[in-house]
Amino acid sequence: RAARALGRFIATGDLTRPQVEEALRGAAAGNATQPLRYYDDVIRRALDWSITHNPGRGKAA
Repeated sequence: RAARALGRFIATGDLTRPQVEEALRGAAAGNATQPLRYYDDVIRRALDWSITHNPGRGKAA
């Protein structure tokens, strides 16, 4: 959920993708019950979805 929520800030240019990925990866590592590569994949897919489905600056909503 956090990745999908934060993806809109990447789409608008308020945050960079590496900033968001690093923060989410750190949070996942602190609470991991799965291998980190699992979380990397989940984060990547959620960010991709969010960026695609949230308009960036200057785009119609």
